Amino acid sequence: KPEEKKTTAVPAAFKEKPKDQIGLDGDRITVTCKVVGSPKPEITWFKNKQVIRKSKDFNMELNGETAKLTINDAYTEDSGDYSCEVWNEAGSQTSSFKITIKEKKGKMKRNRPKQKEEAKTEEEVRKEKRKSDAKKQAEQPAPEAAPAQSGITPIYEEEGPRRPLKVPPPSSGESTPTGPGSRKTSQPAIKLDVIDESGARVGHRKSSVVAPSVRKVKPNLEAHADAMAPVFLEKPENKLIIEGSSDFIEAVVDGNPFPQVTWLKGEKKVFEGPKFTYECDKSTGVVGLTIKKAKSDDESKYTLKISNPSGEERATFSIFVKSGKDDGIDFRNLLKHREHVKNKVDGESGERVDLRQVPEKNEDEFE
Repeated sequence: KPEEKKTTAVPAAFKEKPKDQIGLDGDRITVTCKVVGSPKPEITWFKNKQVIRKSKDFNMELNGETAKLTINDAYTEDSGDYSCEVWNEAGSQTSSFKITIKEKKGKMKRNRPKQKEEAKTEEEVRKEKRKSDAKKQAEQPAPEAAPAQSGITPIYEEEGPRRPLKVPPPSSGESTPTGPGSRKTSQPAIKLDVIDESGARVGHRKSSVVAPSVRKVKPNLEAHADAMAPVFLEKPENKLIIEGSSDFIEAVVDGNPFPQVTWLKGEKKVFEGPKFTYECDKSTGVVGLTIKKAKSDDESKYTLKISNPSGEERATFSIFVKSGKDDGIDFRNLLKHREHVKNKVDGESGERVDLRQVPEKNEDEFE
């Protein structure tokens, strides 16, 4: 068989680069250049980095080594920065030049009608070129795989044993389940400020007490066309507050017109200031009382009074202040004891009882 001639690829390059052109409005402008390369190079012309397409205004030719760009009817707006890119599989080269079109004296300036399609940018042309090259490679037949050796079965990654998934360790504040189906979790301990008699912070300690209450989002109230007496949708609840910390008490009320809200400590009105602040949202009906840096003097029976021209309603609740010292008292039992004693005092003799005295735990008494 005759030996096949091996051709060496030659990168595309300019043998003669395009030169700047100057003309008048309405002239025919021709730009020429010569290119070489193997395989035969292709040419793309650009104006201001946008591809020039063949049309009735622009004509591109490539005969042998000579390439031409012709503007059949030049307008002043054709002035600008041009470039010519020549490329093949072995390489590419770009050359820039300028075209200047001047107005003719005594004639009005002309404007070229806008083309329907916008010219492609230089980047879009490169993308299309890469796509066409990838398509050509995909059409080429894939090389045959080498046959497996006798007696050896190839093992692919997906056929091998799967590794067990790594379970991340539990984050701080979460406990690991102790058995199947277990969902036990633990809340992180909070730090409580230790306050001396003067009210100054002298340190902090850890406590297992749950953090202060979290506010819940309430839905908006329904609009009322007729007058409506005040009513409690949610009454305030008793609150146990750590001494030196802040917390809030809230309720949900309704009425038309919206009721006036008054907070009472015992029989005295609670005024806003450094210790207490009010909150009132007429759209949701949420009214709140925030107590800051609670002290033992704040422990008392409170009343929330709501009123409007149609009537008045009251709801009572108690605030208990837990000492900052960890004395090992069961405060759930203490809370039950205090509530029990208060009801007994109000309902019977009115005898004053020291609520700070903790009785021995008696399960039968509070069940």
